[in-house]
Amino acid sequence: MYLSFILAVLCSLSFAQAEPLPNNSTSASVPVNDIRVDLKQSKTRLKGSMRHGFRMGYGYINDAESSDTLRTSWLYLVGYELNQTIYGGSWINVLFVENISVVGINQSLFIPSGNILLGFEFNERFQLVSGINMVPTDNWVHMVVAAGWTPKVGDINIPFHVSYVPDYNNNWRAYFTTGVNW
Repeated sequence: MYLSFILAVLCSLSFAQAEPLPNNSTSASVPVNDIRVDLKQSKTRLKGSMRHGFRMGYGYINDAESSDTLRTSWLYLVGYELNQTIYGGSWINVLFVENISVVGINQSLFIPSGNILLGFEFNERFQLVSGINMVPTDNWVHMVVAAGWTPKVGDINIPFHVSYVPDYNNNWRAYFTTGVNW
């Protein structure tokens, strides 16, 4: 309970702004009790955008031979992705990515896969994210890291992404995907 109170106070103070000193004053000449702090939050809202579109690509599974289901290490995938961007106001933005895919179509398999990622977008074209990958296997949840480049072509974006899903049993996966965002 005390921790919640302390966090609430610290959060409200993070929005504090000290009033400027008069032009003819120095900090040494202003009494401490004359400094006022405005605790009102700014009325500005974060700006951002949302993009979405389809994905397709290929993946590689390191140890496919140990699987009873997979016939080869290469898997074709098709999916859909949502991107929410919060503009940083300069060269860096915050990026939230959610996608769902069907993997293994080239082997007549239907393996659903999903990702929830958080990261950064640099100069509105290069992305670097990490998060959670979910696939219905013995261990449903895995870590995933991804990087990509998304050039703008007319009114659409064409992303090129590489992702890596590490595994402590050496069953890592890597994917290369492309598609279109609008």
